[in-house]
Amino acid sequence: MTSRNKGILTAVLCIVISLLPFLIGLILYNKLPDQLPIHYSIEGEADAFADKMLSISLLPGICAGLALILAIALHSFAEKSPKVFASVLFIWPLLSCSIQGMMLCEAFGFPVNDMTITMILMGIIFAGLGNVIPTVRPNGWVGVRFPWIMDDEDAWNKTQRFTGMLMVLLGILFLIEAFAMIGGTSGAIALLLWGTIILVVIAAIYSYAVSR
Repeated sequence: MTSRNKGILTAVLCIVISLLPFLIGLILYNKLPDQLPIHYSIEGEADAFADKMLSISLLPGICAGLALILAIALHSFAEKSPKVFASVLFIWPLLSCSIQGMMLCEAFGFPVNDMTITMILMGIIFAGLGNVIPTVRPNGWVGVRFPWIMDDEDAWNKTQRFTGMLMVLLGILFLIEAFAMIGGTSGAIALLLWGTIILVVIAAIYSYAVSR
C-alpha cells in the first residue's frame, strides 16, 4: 500500500471513529432522556442542555468535519510525515469518543469526573504530539513555528526536539494530575493554563537563542 493510500485510509478511519459515538447514540436513542448536556462549567457541572438528537450528533459531527478539513489541508504530510499526519488527525476521534462517552455515562446515571477526563485527554495529546513533533521538517502548517527559525533548518530542528521533550514532560504532569487532582479542579485548570504558557515561553526563548 502506498503512503498516499495509507493517508487516505487513516483519514477515513479517523472520520468513521469520530462518528461512532453518534451511531451509539442512535442505538440508545429511545433510552436517552429528552434533554442532554452539551456544555459544562469550569466546575464540571452541566450548564447547557439541548434536544437529544442535537446532543448526540453535534460533537461527533464537528470532530468528523475537522478531521476531514485537516486531512485535506495536511494531505502532503500523509507521504512525507505519516506519523505526524496520523497524530494530528487522531486527536478528533479521541475527543469525540471520550467527551461523548462522558455525556452518555452521565445520561444513564454514571457520572464521571469531567476534569479527570480532560486532564487525561490533554496528557495523551501533549505526550503524543511531543513524540512526533521532532520529526517535522520546516513547513507552513505543523510544528513549533516562530518567525526567527523558519529559514534556519538547524534552529528549526533543535526547537522541535526541545519543545517535543517539554510537551512529553508536561503531558506526563497532566496525567499525574488527572489522578492526584492536587488542588482539585482549580489546581488542574491552573496546571493546564500555566503549564502551556510556560512551555510556549521557554520554547520561544530557546528557539531564539539557537537561531542567533
